[in-house]
Amino acid sequence: MAATERAAGREHPPAAGSAVTRARRRLLDLARDYPGVALRRAVADGRAGWVHTVPTTIRRRLDLDGEVVKPLRIEIGGGPFPSPGYVHVDADRTSRHLEHVAPAWRLPFADHAVNELLAIHVLEHVHPTSIDRTLREWHRVLAPGAYAEIHVPDAATVFPAFLAAPSAQKWDLLIPIFGMTGDPTQRRRGALDLEHHHVIYDFDLLRQVLLGAGFDHVDDVSETVSDRHTEGWRESELVDRVSLVVRAWS
Repeated sequence: MAATERAAGREHPPAAGSAVTRARRRLLDLARDYPGVALRRAVADGRAGWVHTVPTTIRRRLDLDGEVVKPLRIEIGGGPFPSPGYVHVDADRTSRHLEHVAPAWRLPFADHAVNELLAIHVLEHVHPTSIDRTLREWHRVLAPGAYAEIHVPDAATVFPAFLAAPSAQKWDLLIPIFGMTGDPTQRRRGALDLEHHHVIYDFDLLRQVLLGAGFDHVDDVSETVSDRHTEGWRESELVDRVSLVVRAWS
């Protein structure tokens, strides 16, 4: 851009079309965050087939693309990375493709209504004083014979990787341990880059809290089930498998 054009851009207000575009985007964002939540619930329940007639750009902007989820499968805390094929529950209203706004320990489902529950790197953010009520709530909504698939950072792989890493790389490996890095060489963006972790689990500890909350038995499926966290850390070559993945059966 020439200097005269840059100067002109500073001296004159944006064109009316730009203001209209920004207003339209804001309205669409509000629709996604508010009435869109109920509409996505209707889509997942099979009560809004007409949504597919909405223009693609608007449908995607409102996060309305989805399928009927029957039998009911839910994901807790998907945030900006919702897994397809699930009804999504999060306490953060800005999460993507959100059908229910609720905390992990107070789910908006009837007893035994859910056939699968997915929680990817959520439980480590739950304070120890709230772990039991959270897991009992997950157990409450699961149908008999259904399971909760729970992914958390794995102490059994992360701690050895931290101890073996060169000093300069230990800062990075604090992320799966604490949920953030305290690297003094990095400029901090805001108060914290990531939310703190309250607990880091190995299989024995995770199995203990799950059985204590009423689950029948717990299987370690870490070697056969992956996630974006494990894949990303594997590419970094710092730790081969960052996630412990279990299925806890009701």
